[in-house]
Amino acid sequence: LLADGPTTQYVAKLGAELVPHSRRPLLAHHFYVLDTDQINAFAAPGGHVYVTVGLMRHLNSRAELAGVMGHEIGHISGYHGANAVQTAVLTGALSDVIFGAESGWGGVAEWVVGIYLGTAHSKDLELEADDFGVEFALAAGYNPWGLVDFFEFLLRETGPSLEIASWLSSHPKHEDRIAASTAQLEGLKIT
Repeated sequence: LLADGPTTQYVAKLGAELVPHSRRPLLAHHFYVLDTDQINAFAAPGGHVYVTVGLMRHLNSRAELAGVMGHEIGHISGYHGANAVQTAVLTGALSDVIFGAESGWGGVAEWVVGIYLGTAHSKDLELEADDFGVEFALAAGYNPWGLVDFFEFLLRETGPSLEIASWLSSHPKHEDRIAASTAQLEGLKIT
């Protein structure tokens, strides 16, 4: 974790501006900056949101950070972490019942179901979190196109997604995220 200072205070202040517009405004949210060059942000159960120094170095505006943090707060609002844990426990229990805990086939079934849930279902959750990111940034007074700008940066950095790689990915293709967020903003008539 980056020591408390201007950067961590900046992130915490922005997070505090977004949380009142979330679906769980009464949950205590905590914001952290990780001292790594990786370009990443993520949410953990219990209202914890992490952004990396690497991500912050590549942002062009406060609106981009608001969109990214709104996305992560969206995972918390949508109970995505808690639902993933429930799904994993249920999948394990069902495979033990169907195949027997000692058969070895339960582990294979759990792995196959995990691949399916870890890709198709999580892509839907990522798109939902994108919708929340746009919504929360807009409600907090930020330009909601910031999230689209960030996805366009990611697309420039990584290039177009390959179909095989995107099938195995837990996140939608950057192109799909740009299109979905653009459609959402156009539907709201925000230019």
